[in-house]
Amino acid sequence: MTIPRAIVYHPFGLDIQCWLTSFRMGKVAGSEEEARVAKFERRFADYVGAKQAVAFPFARSALYFCLRSQKWERGSEIIMPPITIKPMMDVVLDLGLKPVFVDLERETLCFDPIELEKAITRNTKAILITYLFGLTPNIEELVAISRKRGLFIVEDFSHARNAEYRGRKLGTFGDVGIYSCSITKTLDAYGGGLAVTDDRELGAALVEAQASLHQTPPRRLRAKIFKTLAWNVATQRWVYTLVVFPLLQILARLNPDLGKRLTGDRLGLEPETKLPASYFESFTWLQARVCQTMLKKVADEDNRRITNVEELQRSLV
Repeated sequence: MTIPRAIVYHPFGLDIQCWLTSFRMGKVAGSEEEARVAKFERRFADYVGAKQAVAFPFARSALYFCLRSQKWERGSEIIMPPITIKPMMDVVLDLGLKPVFVDLERETLCFDPIELEKAITRNTKAILITYLFGLTPNIEELVAISRKRGLFIVEDFSHARNAEYRGRKLGTFGDVGIYSCSITKTLDAYGGGLAVTDDRELGAALVEAQASLHQTPPRRLRAKIFKTLAWNVATQRWVYTLVVFPLLQILARLNPDLGKRLTGDRLGLEPETKLPASYFESFTWLQARVCQTMLKKVADEDNRRITNVEELQRSLV
């Protein structure tokens, strides 16, 4: 049995319904749209255990505005993991800040505390702690090291939305937590991102930044929904096994470059000279509605994934 690289957690019916609904996005009044987004933000904050959540078009946009709110001098250092997505580095560079990469622990895929302390200098202003693949490190130790040196702490809990450390959810230990609602997450809103914080001043700055965002063109969101639907169909077990996987093998032989792009090879890794306009577009009421629906199901999906991992671990003993 072949296994797809990533799957979509939306039911087909939800994708189709959202695609049709996207044609009337412009018919919802601005105040009503803001109220629907705000309702979801409150629910997500409660779910995570934070005082406030603010929605953005991407997690990278949330990171951008979190860092910008601190008004550091150009050249200030931001400690980052060597395993991350390129747009996170792009926003750091766009703000004139310097990314510093620190080695990870093999067991947790999070910062090695010894290497972290070595990397901190007088010019270090912030640390981006990223939880990979749902693994939970000793976050209290990493936070203690960072606090001792006065660092601004950002937690990227996109891979660990429901993970906990000593009864407290990841994303709530630092100054701000960011979550990506991208296509293969269990809580996916056809893109989008959220920042959660208990800091009232930072929360106010993020709300102000959110108000400056441009309206998302319906056609752009419609294209994301259609892409999700296509991905959803293509990664169904029997469709992927009988159709998609053999087709990818054929394409890889006929056109190796195309085969690499379709299977996740990263091309064009040069830093962005200008951040795309889509980074500064709003999180829509339709995306908020999808998140409200999916939030009811994420616990069940997490339990299924945990069960699958336990079965795999038993088979390897």
